[in-house]
Amino acid sequence: MKLTLKKKGEKSVASIKGQLDTLTVPEFQKVLLELIDNGERKIILDFSELDFINTAGLSGILVLVRRMKLEKGELSAAALKGQVKKVFDISGFSSALPIFDTVSAAAAKT
Repeated sequence: MKLTLKKKGEKSVASIKGQLDTLTVPEFQKVLLELIDNGERKIILDFSELDFINTAGLSGILVLVRRMKLEKGELSAAALKGQVKKVFDISGFSSALPIFDTVSAAAAKT
């Protein structure tokens, strides 16, 4: 997994490339929880280059969803495709956070 952080307007975009699974979710959570600890309250998860996610990855995202709710922040996902979109849909996880077709659409949401 490769995780890249950038700003798009007032929101932070976390782009995840590769796999989000048992081996990679600890680093994913560590980086994003540090971002939240440092005051970031608007984060977009860019899944355009995410090829695989399993239940460990979903659990890692759920930790972030809950933390952002506690902090009164906004967490959204963008650009789900293929197997990742299918896992979100089948698991019902699509209702856990707002999902947008593109990062630009997520960034435009106020």
